[in-house]
Amino acid sequence: MSDNPNESSKTSEVFTGKFSLQSQEIPFAHFVHHCSIENILNVMTEEWNLQIPNIMLILVSDNASLSGWPDFKEQERFVKGLIKASNATSMWILTSGLNIGIMKVIGDAFQLDFKKRYAQFCYSQFTENNKMKKTPLIGVCRDTILTYYDKFKKPEKTCLMFYHLHLCLL
Repeated sequence: MSDNPNESSKTSEVFTGKFSLQSQEIPFAHFVHHCSIENILNVMTEEWNLQIPNIMLILVSDNASLSGWPDFKEQERFVKGLIKASNATSMWILTSGLNIGIMKVIGDAFQLDFKKRYAQFCYSQFTENNKMKKTPLIGVCRDTILTYYDKFKKPEKTCLMFYHLHLCLL
């Protein structure tokens, strides 16, 4: 987490900043439990500069392994369809943001898709003048389930999936 005061702002309900990970900065917002939806939306649109989407997809899943979804081909088709839909329209995808289960599969797949499209984008820059779209993959989770919350004191906690573009902690 960055300690630069220029990168964070603090109010009574919201604290924002950026995680620094492998030369990548990932914006996060920490909200109090009773924070209004208007404040959350304000952070997303004003501070993170996200455009209001046509579709907001909220994926809810348990944080267990994928044992309940044994068909790998089915998982693969689901993720490919999700990526195809997100590239076709203005969409926000909200997940738990955790590095486990289907959320990890989705985060990994979106990162791989972005890398492929970025390579194509760099190649096409010489012939076309396009702007590359990156679907906001937003992680939303309780702060108390994170490994590094409260200084790594609880080993049963989990880690965030850093392939999400933004993280909301409640």
